[in-house]
Amino acid sequence: MNVLITCFGPYDQFDRNASQLAMELAKAAYVDADLRGELRGDLQVEWLTLPVDFEAAPEILASYLDRHPDVILHVGQAPGASALRIETRGVNRRQGPHEPLPSALVDGGAREHDSDLPLSQWLDLLVRRGLPAHLSNDAGDYLCNAVLYHSLNFAAKSKLPGNATFLHVPLTPEQTTPQYHLASLPAEDSAAAIHCFLHWITASRNTHLD
Repeated sequence: MNVLITCFGPYDQFDRNASQLAMELAKAAYVDADLRGELRGDLQVEWLTLPVDFEAAPEILASYLDRHPDVILHVGQAPGASALRIETRGVNRRQGPHEPLPSALVDGGAREHDSDLPLSQWLDLLVRRGLPAHLSNDAGDYLCNAVLYHSLNFAAKSKLPGNATFLHVPLTPEQTTPQYHLASLPAEDSAAAIHCFLHWITASRNTHLD
């Protein structure tokens, strides 16, 4: 099984992105678990950091989608969030910080695409592990929604299952300051959610991953 996991790099006042910090920790945990033989099945994971750029990020992502990964997990930070948010759909809509009105990501594309993954199963695992998490059907108008929509749209056009989702992670405590006093979650907890995702998809027998 080929899995693609993406995160985003720095932007604006954030010289480190919470999603990148979480992915780095999750990658280290994955390598360690793989060496110990804890992950069942033939699992190949690619780890990709995308730039926070409306033009460059989808273009880079497209080159990886052409390899037809079996499952895709996108990860991005959500300033102000206090819990992990599992996004269930991508919408054909974009509105960057300097765009006064929303527009379509793909002209003539479907209005929205739902993930085919049984995400409530993953959510149950996170909650049982004591991690704050919930499902969401609105990934916003920015790049988080964009990469999810592009992944699901590619699957639909290729007549493949929409085995993609997006995980919004809160800022880390280190990212918050007196000026930006926002909710936070340790990067280790966000990384644990990613690691849990890998265990879940390798163990699950109720998804369309074959």
